[in-house]
Amino acid sequence: MTTIMRVTKAVDEGGSRITHSSGSQTKAEHATRNTQHVATLLLALSLLLGHPVATRANVYATNIRLNGSVTNLSLASGSSVTISYLLNEPASSGVTVSIQSGSSVLRAINIPNGPGTLKGTNSVVWDGRDNIGHVVAGGACSVAVTAAATGYTNWTRLNDDTNSSIWDPAGIAVNKNTNSIYYGRIFVANSTEGFNPDLKPGDNIGIIKYNADGSWAEEGPLATGGYQWAHGQFVDGFSPWKLESGPDDRVYINDFLYRVVLSFDQLISTNSRRLVLTTNNYPNSQSTLDGLCLSGSATNVQLWMADSHDDSGGLGVGIRRWDLTAGGVVTSNDTGITAVTNGPGSDVDQNPKDLALDRLHPRLASSNSARTLAPSKPMPSGKPTTTPYTAQMALQLIPQPPTSRLPFKALLTAPNITTALCASSPPAMARP
Repeated sequence: MTTIMRVTKAVDEGGSRITHSSGSQTKAEHATRNTQHVATLLLALSLLLGHPVATRANVYATNIRLNGSVTNLSLASGSSVTISYLLNEPASSGVTVSIQSGSSVLRAINIPNGPGTLKGTNSVVWDGRDNIGHVVAGGACSVAVTAAATGYTNWTRLNDDTNSSIWDPAGIAVNKNTNSIYYGRIFVANSTEGFNPDLKPGDNIGIIKYNADGSWAEEGPLATGGYQWAHGQFVDGFSPWKLESGPDDRVYINDFLYRVVLSFDQLISTNSRRLVLTTNNYPNSQSTLDGLCLSGSATNVQLWMADSHDDSGGLGVGIRRWDLTAGGVVTSNDTGITAVTNGPGSDVDQNPKDLALDRLHPRLASSNSARTLAPSKPMPSGKPTTTPYTAQMALQLIPQPPTSRLPFKALLTAPNITTALCASSPPAMARP
């Protein structure tokens, strides 16, 4: 069976709700109100939230590069610099690329339409000068890419079927870390080999990687992280299974067959592989840890998993949570704590299969024992603001002795991206 990855946006009163799913031979479409929308991503933990929260989606810039590089770059002052970036969809209200020193804009390059505002990779050239033609001197600066869209009045296709064929997708994840150069990257787990693995990346067992616009990842679409997901079998069907991109910019993947969780960097590179959770972290020998999600910060990550084992025998544990060490793994023999029970008398009366964390409930954050939670109060819908989305990357201009020309040094680090929030949305809802 061939499944087409589908990305859709559905209109609600306050903006657009964005979901990621898979469906047989389905083309992606989306619609939004004819207004600028704020970049967010909807993740719903339905067992906690009795009512949906209005969310917004918008065009955004990611994958920022200076002269094609993500490493330190030194140039003579006044040299031209190519600033490239990727837009997840067209910026129908234009793009502004600005060079800033603190809060002061040294140079603003406005692109109202055409090249520079298109879905996919765009680029502009900065000549190293400010708005009045002077060469920018040494000092701390930043490059900001601001993209805006007017939205859509009708259902509009978001992606096509060119790269979307996945033979047996078991899970999908999106990088929601706005401080990552891989912000918006999409990962799909394929657990069964298709008929044409030599011709179609999605017919191979492993992780298929997409940029935010649906194109293949620059380093290639397929990765295994050097791990034998099929375990020597022609048909596995369970590995890789569910996956999630965490706040530490790592991708966490459940090997459902071997009952372990591994994590990798955003490239799914072999030398980044970590064994995060093993069978000695299982609550009991009969637990079936299934879907997973992550919460916390880059240095304080919590792993959540759903135990899909039938509770009728008293062995299912509902929703379990572990705190990861500074090394990004669960301590040996740490069996975690039950955050939400399942079974009779619980809000989760059946065995849960999967979960996604929308916003961390205070009672979950401080929980040291099993809890059964009532639905939280609904959030007001409200209207989106018209503030566009800005991605920002740090630069450093370092002066040299007077006898030489002033060099330009661009320090490419993780971008500091500022997200504008709807007045009625909680800060934790800021997503791509």
